[in-house]
Amino acid sequence: MANGLSVFQVFEMFPDEATAEAWFVAQRWPDGVRCIECLSSNVQVRATRKPQPFRCRACRKDFSVKTGSVMHASKLGGGGAGVGAGDVVAVGSVQGNVVASTGA
Repeated sequence: MANGLSVFQVFEMFPDEATAEAWFVAQRWPDGVRCIECLSSNVQVRATRKPQPFRCRACRKDFSVKTGSVMHASKLGGGGAGVGAGDVVAVGSVQGNVVASTGA
């Protein structure tokens, strides 16, 4: 990938899971977190309620940044520290959608 990131760059960008999660939240919801079910912006952030830290006050749905995405069933943490060697082969551009190829 010409415009991709190396695994080393991914580890530098995301030194811990909190940094990675904040980045993914900003990418998914640039105008603030919205419910993935009813699209309400009336969302409560419950930092101590992992793995579902968001709760919609309108429809009462609990969700995370991974809910409804390709990462939904992932057992990997969001940070570079949660990615083992060989897990990520390539990561696409951070200006558009993030595309990761995994190897096994």
